[in-house]
Amino acid sequence: MSETEQIAQALQKYFDNADPNNDEFNARLIQNDLRLYDGKLLWFAPVMIKSGFRSTLDFQIQHRYSLGVTDDEMDNQLVKLGLILLMEYASLFKATDGDGILALTTSLPMMLKIDEDRLTITAYTLATLARSDSLPIVSAINKLKPMLLGFFNQAYNTVYNTSCKIALSYALFQYGQSEPFKSYAVQRLAFPEQRRMLEQRLTPGNLELQLWVAKELIMDIASNGSATSQNGWQRRRD
Repeated sequence: MSETEQIAQALQKYFDNADPNNDEFNARLIQNDLRLYDGKLLWFAPVMIKSGFRSTLDFQIQHRYSLGVTDDEMDNQLVKLGLILLMEYASLFKATDGDGILALTTSLPMMLKIDEDRLTITAYTLATLARSDSLPIVSAINKLKPMLLGFFNQAYNTVYNTSCKIALSYALFQYGQSEPFKSYAVQRLAFPEQRRMLEQRLTPGNLELQLWVAKELIMDIASNGSATSQNGWQRRRD
């Protein structure tokens, strides 16, 4: 078995068994694999998360009639699962206590080149760690902050792959830089009639804003753009 296959197996075991509300348990669950693979787990985890989003949506589409639920209920189920995966990814970051974040500094540019969805997932997760009480994590992310704006400017610079630019701008917003989130993301995250509601949530650390962003990103990635196209989003299809 190749190292890549071993890492995928370790991550599958982690996501199958992790508790999104118990960082200490998750750290114990992954500690042996962290010693073996360290930052590589953080690099490959977004692939597993993206696959989880899409396989869930595929299952819903295939079984939509037998499930006996509405489209809105299916969307809510998808978002709920997506949030669990993202929380477990954040827990994986915490288990590295900053070392894994520093290891990402060399691999994030590659994410930007080969699969912006992976960078979307990573940037959003880094944003959720903004109020961490771990000094090593805060220190590591502070070293990443200058890269985030550069990635925002480099991300496919048209209306395409909007979710990546939104996630990067959201991370910058959470770390004290209100632009470009206010000028770029807000108009894409809400229809005009919803915009005032969204603007009332524009404070770093606001959990309703975090959920609003997460829902849109999850739906965009899971549907390969079809769920968000009505709000003016577009992206390169996989």
